[in-house]
Amino acid sequence: MDKPDNVLSLINLATVRSLEERWGHAIDPLRFRANFYIDSAPPWEEFEWIGGNISIGDAQFRVDRRNGRCSATNVNPANGQRDLDLPGSLRASFGHKDFGVYLVVRHGGRVVVGDPVTVPPDVAVSSTDPPPLAAIAAEAERRFICRGCYFIYEERLGLVQAGIGPGTSFAALPAEWRCPDCGTERSTFRPYVEFTSDSN
Repeated sequence: MDKPDNVLSLINLATVRSLEERWGHAIDPLRFRANFYIDSAPPWEEFEWIGGNISIGDAQFRVDRRNGRCSATNVNPANGQRDLDLPGSLRASFGHKDFGVYLVVRHGGRVVVGDPVTVPPDVAVSSTDPPPLAAIAAEAERRFICRGCYFIYEERLGLVQAGIGPGTSFAALPAEWRCPDCGTERSTFRPYVEFTSDSN
């Protein structure tokens, strides 16, 4: 575990399939290196469990937070090739790079393949809609992605909350400007081209 609080990770396979349908590209769930893969909940419902408890087999867990994805998920586990930009594509499509959730063990127990996942009624939700899509203009636009956290600066939108008006070019940003998400310097950004499916 590379997190100081010893969390476990959970991936909802229905959410993986929803991305495959949206992007038109097969996504091997093993890219996400999860401790648990479940296939009993609607797409994206796992985000609604945060702050609540779930049970898997005999064990109980608190759903602690979303899992912000890193560039390791770009690697195809079947061949070792970097063939996708998953964090960047998530950011472009949904305005964040979160996929899956972290769990904290409340009561240990035996968990085996095929065990049911139990979600209390006050935690489960009925909606299966994904998080709202970020607005994407039909016309050509320029975007730049942070190499540190995958934040995307869109020239069309600017950053109004930071006093940067819509239409402000990346080159026109102040030299002291930093990524609003992680504080990375402007020099680490690169042009971003939105994910496109493999045509082969």
